[in-house]
Amino acid sequence: MVQSILSMVLPIVLSTQPIAGTVSKIEVLNAEPISLSISVDAGTPAPNIEKTPLSSRQIVLRDTCMEFGYDEDACWKNLEAMIIKESQGKARAVGDGGRSHGFYQIQLRMHGVSKVCSQDLQCSSRWTLANLERNGYKENPFYAIKRHNGDGPMATRYANHVLKMASAIGE
Repeated sequence: MVQSILSMVLPIVLSTQPIAGTVSKIEVLNAEPISLSISVDAGTPAPNIEKTPLSSRQIVLRDTCMEFGYDEDACWKNLEAMIIKESQGKARAVGDGGRSHGFYQIQLRMHGVSKVCSQDLQCSSRWTLANLERNGYKENPFYAIKRHNGDGPMATRYANHVLKMASAIGE
């Protein structure tokens, strides 16, 4: 009998839809009626167990990573964190006295990248990931991200900050 009652009550309790109210009496055929009270806070939404949907920018980053053979989330999250750190997500950002442009603040002359590419999310993400790979991204993402920013203590702080931001994305 208890198992029968639980089979009726558990689907209600485990429902992902918010519910309200009290069950005051459950009658079991061929048995004495019993009282059972279930109280549910109607103001508490059901837990969201689904992942937060990716933004359109994150989808481009994920797809770029997949083109390069990276299936895990770490790749696109690292790129997203680099964009936030470098340009605050602004395609037309300019820094380093006018030498660095775009999402990833690519030094155009030094790297032979066009301004148009630096400001195009897909083009600049492909260039950046290829550059990270030239600096050993597959074996040591920290070092490759550091090299994107240069060398020395400032670049080390940059890489630490990027990786910390990347680990917080989607939490």
